[in-house]
Amino acid sequence: MPVAPVDDKGTVLFYTDTGPLEGKYLTIVLVHGTAIHGGIFARMLPHAAASNLRLIVVNRRDYPGSTRLTNKDLQALASPDVETRAEYFRRRALEFGEFLAWYVQNEKIPPYTITDDGKPEGGIVLFGWSSATTSILGLLAFPERVPEKTREILEPYFRAMCLYDTPRWGYGIPDPQGFYHPLKDTSRPVAERAVIFQSWVSGYYAHPDIHSGDVSTLTQQSLKEPLPSMDAMTPEEKDGVSQKDAAERSETLVINMSPPTFHAQIQRALEEDTAWLWPRCKIKTLWCQQSLWEMVSANWEINKLYKAKKEKGEKVRVLESTPLPGANHFFHWDKPDLACQLFASTL
Repeated sequence: MPVAPVDDKGTVLFYTDTGPLEGKYLTIVLVHGTAIHGGIFARMLPHAAASNLRLIVVNRRDYPGSTRLTNKDLQALASPDVETRAEYFRRRALEFGEFLAWYVQNEKIPPYTITDDGKPEGGIVLFGWSSATTSILGLLAFPERVPEKTREILEPYFRAMCLYDTPRWGYGIPDPQGFYHPLKDTSRPVAERAVIFQSWVSGYYAHPDIHSGDVSTLTQQSLKEPLPSMDAMTPEEKDGVSQKDAAERSETLVINMSPPTFHAQIQRALEEDTAWLWPRCKIKTLWCQQSLWEMVSANWEINKLYKAKKEKGEKVRVLESTPLPGANHFFHWDKPDLACQLFASTL
């Protein structure tokens, strides 16, 4: 079982690797979301090579093969102190920084270069799906915390951080009134919330005006066809990607975090005074146009934030946003070959 060390205390992250390719290929490190582990990317792996991709799937802490969170970690998540909670997420991000540094030293992947005609080649992209944003964004938001050795090791390789279909709360954007979220439904037991969540988050939603920027135009009712991605799975497939006890143990605490904890991360990651770290590293957002309201409106809000900063004359780290038409939150599961092609051409 391949694991990578991420500190000097014995903490490891489990990963799966599609292996090296010939020539200059792109390496993408895929990080999963809430109550669903890295197995959700398994369908992409056989299609990676055809798109000149090397895919690394990493399980976060509290998920199979990776070191479980400690009681101290859980206490930090539940702490009433803002700084204690923020430090928890900085530590998770630093673990991913150490994973990347360990990986590029041990695997000798092609470095990130730009051809004479401006085409990017090689390098590594840290790719966070859904709530994974909360565990990786701190790597760019708090550069002063990144060890100098790690900075130097990653400089030739770090091509982009991709925030893929991030929910509003992952950016610290409060929910609009009247919009339902099953994991925040305190009238139900936590285990029941996780079951409802899987259908809700994996549905296909036909929003009437996908570019309006107005949350009142977003539907909360998923289509009857196609079925929600997780409802269309066999019981074996669903068991093969689910980790419900993570929702009970730690993820409910994450989802109910106060918005400023996460909003500070995206604000700082975009600012000029943090962009000195890996200055070639862009932030790229991918958003699925048939995802639920939470992801679609999150992308609107982040683009508004970025535009406002630029209009004020602020110097910011480059952010590029790409829509994925016809895609829902589980695009990589439902259409894995197309996902590989689009990720290769976009990132």
